[in-house]
Amino acid sequence: MAVPQATAWPLVRPHGEGLIRAYMIVQTHRLPILLFGPSGSGKSSLGRHLATKGWIHLEADLFREERKDGIDEHGLRATWDAFIDQHQPFHLARELEQRRAKPNALGIVLTLPSLVVPPPNLIVASKGLLSIKILFGSLTHCLGAFLEREQKTTDGLGRGHWEQHNRLIFAKLIEPPFQAYIVQGFHPSGERRQLAEIADDTLR
Repeated sequence: MAVPQATAWPLVRPHGEGLIRAYMIVQTHRLPILLFGPSGSGKSSLGRHLATKGWIHLEADLFREERKDGIDEHGLRATWDAFIDQHQPFHLARELEQRRAKPNALGIVLTLPSLVVPPPNLIVASKGLLSIKILFGSLTHCLGAFLEREQKTTDGLGRGHWEQHNRLIFAKLIEPPFQAYIVQGFHPSGERRQLAEIADDTLR
């Protein structure tokens, strides 16, 4: 896994009618990661892998197993809504950084449901505050991984469920503005890549 680099953390404070942005250097950790991608791409597995390496993993997609909204469960509703609805990344970034800092973790990653796709202008607005990554694979590979996983569960969700919640985002994520943020979760053969390899690409 790559060695963490120093990052500039923006601090915003009021000054008269405007805002002055100051910076302090954070030496030992990375920006908070928001991990998007279709079902079956391996987002939760990657989050759990990072958790074994000194990261905090917040799983937002809790409805399937716990019938809960993970954003609410993690107390992120206000900052998340400001991020996704108002395109204001600062407050979410600050909240995640504060959670990382309390136990002095190496980093923090928030893994998100497949239906959530950040618009390109929000990704650009988040630069320097959040690291946005999209774990991806072909439709065939992600669907196959999803179905293989479902065979081991009591619900056993099928192809129809996956297509209802994932097919439309493929048309969106193959658009050029998203390509710089994609991390491949599979080899061309369809075999899933090693989590350590995916983690290295995610942290670049």
